[in-house]
Amino acid sequence: MSRPRRRAPAEPVPLLNPAPPWEGERSEFVLLYHGCTLAAKDSIEARGIDLSRCAPDTDFGRGFYTTTLERQARNWAWDQYTRWARHNPGRTENRPVVLRFRVRRYTRRPRRSPQDDGLDGLSTLAFVRGGFADEDYWSLVQHCRQSTPEDVRDQGRRPIGWYDLVCGPVAAFWQQRVAMADYDQFSFHARGVGLLERLIRAGKGRGLDGQGDPDTYRWEFVTQTGGESMLPGHLVAEFWDKVHKLLRTRDRFSPADADAAVAGYREDAVRHGNEMIYHRDPPDAAEVVAGWWMLQNDARRQKDVPA
Repeated sequence: MSRPRRRAPAEPVPLLNPAPPWEGERSEFVLLYHGCTLAAKDSIEARGIDLSRCAPDTDFGRGFYTTTLERQARNWAWDQYTRWARHNPGRTENRPVVLRFRVRRYTRRPRRSPQDDGLDGLSTLAFVRGGFADEDYWSLVQHCRQSTPEDVRDQGRRPIGWYDLVCGPVAAFWQQRVAMADYDQFSFHARGVGLLERLIRAGKGRGLDGQGDPDTYRWEFVTQTGGESMLPGHLVAEFWDKVHKLLRTRDRFSPADADAAVAGYREDAVRHGNEMIYHRDPPDAAEVVAGWWMLQNDARRQKDVPA
């Protein structure tokens, strides 16, 4: 009896928008970014990640937040820098920086060093969607966002209270259940922090200009480049009205200065990518705008000083 002839392998279906192949570096590692200031970076490298210094009222609770999007981390860093500048007029040394972690997706076997550890070894809680009707996501976000320094709410994982890693969308207006489109966050807690600290120890002080080993951990300064807006259009006017009112009532801006600060910041955001301010509540956003306004005034005064 004759054997049936084998069919030739089917030709792959051509894709209109092909993605890079899922192989090699891409399938083994994920790049995560964290935005902060130079002083925070120096503290992290010298003493490790201190969760007690992290804000408790964040989307997934007190943790060390990263993202797969470098532009998002850049905006986080710029946000923190302008807040610092407001409280330190005339000073610019605490520059914004982005930390980059090259993290294994899975633990390499046999495990020969701590750098072989991967995300698969962490207890993880993941959210895919952040739409208005996604109750689980908003339940955790609203729970954690109502934390205070005196009453820090954990994530409810018993008996320790915390997952090692939580990932999902970024909330824009957590009270109204509005998330940012096409942005993500990975927050590290408990044992998850140790994974990042091992990468920092392996990479710090190496590489070009001592900015780290690109195979594990490195950092770089943030410079101004292009950006984009992320908040749904119907909430933009409401957001800036609240910021404007806070500048006048809390920060004692004149109506004209509040107008100029809001208009100037928004124009600058379009050029340089600062609209990540939308991830903050209006009181925090007003503080960022006030810090930005102070920086602009300092720059104008320096230009007016005779040479």
